[in-house]
Amino acid sequence: MTIDALIADITSGGFAQYEESGLVDYISLRRWIKSEMKRFGNNIMVMGETIMHVQNNKAKLPDNFWQIYLGVNCEPAGYVIEGDKNVVQNSLFFKERIEGTQEWDNMNESYVGKDFTYVREDLVFKNAKVSMYYKNPQFLRLKPGFNKSVCAPGCMNVRDLVVDQRVDTIDIVGDYINTNYKEGVIYMQYRGLPADEDGNIIIPETQHNRLQEYLLYYCRMRILEDVVTGKDDDAGNLLTYYAGRTREAFGLAMTELKFTGLGKGWAAVMRNKQRKQTLKYDIMLPRI
Repeated sequence: MTIDALIADITSGGFAQYEESGLVDYISLRRWIKSEMKRFGNNIMVMGETIMHVQNNKAKLPDNFWQIYLGVNCEPAGYVIEGDKNVVQNSLFFKERIEGTQEWDNMNESYVGKDFTYVREDLVFKNAKVSMYYKNPQFLRLKPGFNKSVCAPGCMNVRDLVVDQRVDTIDIVGDYINTNYKEGVIYMQYRGLPADEDGNIIIPETQHNRLQEYLLYYCRMRILEDVVTGKDDDAGNLLTYYAGRTREAFGLAMTELKFTGLGKGWAAVMRNKQRKQTLKYDIMLPRI
């Protein structure tokens, strides 16, 4: 289930009146859902990877980010276009991505079979594909005082053998990764909330769907907290009801996720999604 589908359930039935009255804040709803999902920690987190472009010493983290496992800084090296070049070259996204980068000539040189380090990012357009190549990947060093709670178990960037004496540093504050350099490219592997190939967060389906149930109760309770003014007895009674159901549902969801996980069916779905996501990248890191 996507966040949009869950929000549709939250604002349906008797809660449609609050939505129609403009009392539902959709930005807050999305923030509540993401925040509450993170309370379940490693029980629902999966591995992901991304390319981030640093501008003015920072880059936006993926919406589903939770903990960093590996981060490297690299430099643009070139690109290869397969298919309709006009479609690609007329894309504003592509123009922004390749600014100052020359086309890679496979006739003269090739990455295949060479003993070197690189990151390749594949971008898919209508009737075309672009392979972006990045060179000289270097492990980034965590800034002194870095919040270790956003480091995944086994995080490569905390190993002295890997990052000792590296001059480039990173820090993670809120939804951004901050750097000590103004512009650059970061390839990152991370643990995060389940997401589809477009980066949209997915609410995992469990055997009894206790997580979805909890999120529905919680969000309805938060909506009612904003509605209740002390004069609306019906809303006050509903708030009491949903507050009780929220407490109960959280315990049930946590127990289900701890002891039964996301289920075999869900695991297969996520493996397929991650397989599609992984095909976007090909990486060879520095030897350690």
